[in-house]
Amino acid sequence: MNATLTHKKGRELVVERIKSGKAKKGDTILFERKDTSCEGEVFLVRENSVLVEISREAARIFGYETPNTVVGHGNYMIIKKA
Repeated sequence: MNATLTHKKGRELVVERIKSGKAKKGDTILFERKDTSCEGEVFLVRENSVLVEISREAARIFGYETPNTVVGHGNYMIIKKA
């Protein structure tokens, strides 16, 4: 899955290429959950998925007790390498 991420940095519009592939510990990933884009940091890589720490605010919005979630490989984009 290759894509681009567009965001504002100050007054500038920044377009970044998002990397695909398998994330590693410490990478920041972007994924969708309940029709909402969410980013988090990978803290454990498994065979078919990664465990991700998200913000407490995102966890509250999604109704999670902890700020951790599981995301399957192929269901995220790497936006920042560790």
